[in-house]
Amino acid sequence: MKRLAKAQFARSWATLLASGIPMEEALEHQVSHAANGAARSLSRGLREHIRAGRDLDQALGETRGFVRESERAMIEAGSQTGRLPECLRLLAEQWEEQHRVRMMAMARMILPMIVLHLAVPVLNLSVLFPSGIVRLPEFFSACARGFIALYILVGLLFLLIQVLRKLPGFEWVVYRTPLLGRWLRSSAASRFCQALYYYLVAGVPMLRALPGAGAASASRTLRRLADAGGERMEHQAASLADVLRTSRMFNSEQLAVLESGEHSGELDDALQHLATLTRERASRALNRLAIIVPSLIYFGVALLVVARIFSYVAAYMELLDKIMTGG
Repeated sequence: MKRLAKAQFARSWATLLASGIPMEEALEHQVSHAANGAARSLSRGLREHIRAGRDLDQALGETRGFVRESERAMIEAGSQTGRLPECLRLLAEQWEEQHRVRMMAMARMILPMIVLHLAVPVLNLSVLFPSGIVRLPEFFSACARGFIALYILVGLLFLLIQVLRKLPGFEWVVYRTPLLGRWLRSSAASRFCQALYYYLVAGVPMLRALPGAGAASASRTLRRLADAGGERMEHQAASLADVLRTSRMFNSEQLAVLESGEHSGELDDALQHLATLTRERASRALNRLAIIVPSLIYFGVALLVVARIFSYVAAYMELLDKIMTGG
């Protein structure tokens, strides 16, 4: 199920629930009125699981392909706190933002990809004119090998990232990379603050709310910190800002917002404000990343072309030297 379809389904579902329609009836309405076939199938599956006596979290667990673990934790938070429509709308906003980011990335990467593919025949021009004779078969063969090597390299990089993502220290390294780390950190921090806000507004105690917010953040760092933070807050009288300070997920200004909220008794408002700030920070980092990545591709291709031109010139000068010296 595509992100935009999931967002439309979640918004429609949230609207039905917010109007007071019971869960089963809302899903029944989605079965017959959802515009997307996958959404109708999903609604049917959720309805059947709920009719069988499962709660919403169990039903989502049985229905694969709709939500990830962190998104499921957000829905569970809304279900437990009575703010399910708000959580569904928040997820819809996240999916719409992810769709927008994906479309923007694809649009901005079209020209760099064209340049990268054009670099393959340019770098193989020496095969086309080895000694003043045009050799098209050898040239096409060399280009084909170049494209295959390019696709294999991209595939290997993708597989490598998928494997490294499962390593405990990978997130720590990625979070400390320029721009990419800021985007990922801020996105995770925004999800954490938003989920914790929903828990606290609904009256869930902080010690119970922290693990749920950590799961909703989709960040191993925040999840581990939230699981251990409850004990620190209970036995060491640590504040939420003290718990989060060691994670380096929040800067000093953001931590100051949390501290002000805790001292004034307006922590829920501070969390809501901080969720907005970190979401905007993530958006700015992503926009800068979308500008820098194509520029790096252009620079890399330019370096390869210049290096190949110098190799052509060096070979030509060596040939002239041999002719002049009679070698």
